[in-house]
Amino acid sequence: MNNRIFQLILAVPCFLPLLWRLALKGFAEPVGLLSDLALGLLIYIILLISPRLVRIVMAILWALFQVGSQELLAAMQRLPSWQDMQYLADPAFVQNSAAGMHLANPVLAASLLLSTILCCLFSIRSPSRKVIISGFFLATIILFGQNILGRQFSHDSIAARYNPLHWFALDAAASLTRPDARSLAITDLPVSLQKIDLSGIPLLQKGKARNVLIVTLEGIPGLYHPEISKAMNVPVGTVTMPELVENTLDASLVPDFVAHSHQTIRGLYSILCGDFSKFSYEMSKAFELQNDQHRAQECLPAQMAQNGWETHYLQGAGLTFMGKDQVMPNIGFQQVHGNEWFTEPDPYP
Repeated sequence: MNNRIFQLILAVPCFLPLLWRLALKGFAEPVGLLSDLALGLLIYIILLISPRLVRIVMAILWALFQVGSQELLAAMQRLPSWQDMQYLADPAFVQNSAAGMHLANPVLAASLLLSTILCCLFSIRSPSRKVIISGFFLATIILFGQNILGRQFSHDSIAARYNPLHWFALDAAASLTRPDARSLAITDLPVSLQKIDLSGIPLLQKGKARNVLIVTLEGIPGLYHPEISKAMNVPVGTVTMPELVENTLDASLVPDFVAHSHQTIRGLYSILCGDFSKFSYEMSKAFELQNDQHRAQECLPAQMAQNGWETHYLQGAGLTFMGKDQVMPNIGFQQVHGNEWFTEPDPYP
C-alpha cells in the first residue's frame, strides 16, 4: 500500500508540466499536451526503475530543467537548445543572468521543487517488467501520435508543440547530422580595418535630428547585404536579404563597422560604448562598467543624456537575461523596458 502511494507521489513532478499547460491553456495546445504526457511518462518509468541515488539526481535535474525552460520561455520566448549548454560553463554569465531575477512562474517552480524533494525522501520498489515494458511502449505510441498531429499544427510555436526536454533532445540529435556552415573565402581586410582611426572622423554630416533610433538586428551579419559583401571582397553567399536591400537604397552603409560577438550583451556594449568586447567567455566589459562609472559615462547613451536627449532602451525580451536591467541604466539609458512594453500580440510566436 505504501509503495503505491509513493509511486503516486513520484508521478507528481513528472506530470506537473502537463498539468501546468492544461491549467493555463486547456486543450488549446493538444500537440504540446501529448509531448508533456510522453516525456512525463518516460521520466516516470525511468525514475521507477532507477536506484534511489540515481533517481534523486535525475528527478532534481528534471525539475530544474523544466523550471529553467519556463523562465527562458518567459524571458526570451523560446525553449532551450543544445547550443545553450555552453553558457552554463560561464560563471559570470550565470551570475549576472540570475542577479535580481524574479521567477515568472513561481507557483510552477515551487510545486516542482517541493514535490521533487518529497519524492526523494523514500524508497520505491520497481514495478514488474511487464509494467515497465508497457510504459515504454505507451510513451512511444504517444510520441508517434504527437509527431503526426504536430504536422497538422506546424503553424503553432515550438513551445506550443513540445515539452522543453523533448525539444532539447530533438535539437541535440539534429546537431549530430547538421552540416557545417560553409566557410567564408579567405580575404584581406579592408584598409580601414588594418589601421587605427583615432581622429574621430564623422560618418554623418552634422544635422538637427530630433530622434535617433539604433535598431539592432541580432544574428544578421552585414555580409547578407550584397553591397557590404562587395566592399569586404567576399563573394556573395547563398543567403541574402533582398528586402533589406530594397529598404536601404538611400542608406549609408558602413561595411567595416564591427560589433559581432558571441553574446548579445557583448555586441551591445561594442555598439553603445565604442569598444571591442572580450572574445572569451570571461565577464563581459558591460558588467565591469558597474565599478567604473567614469568609463560608463563615456558610452553613447550617457553622452546623449548629458546633451539634453531623452534616452530609451527597448527589447522584446525580459531584461534580467544577461543583466540588461543593470547594464543599460548604468551606461546612460533613462528609460529601460523589456517585453512588458510590447503590448501588441506577437505575430510570430
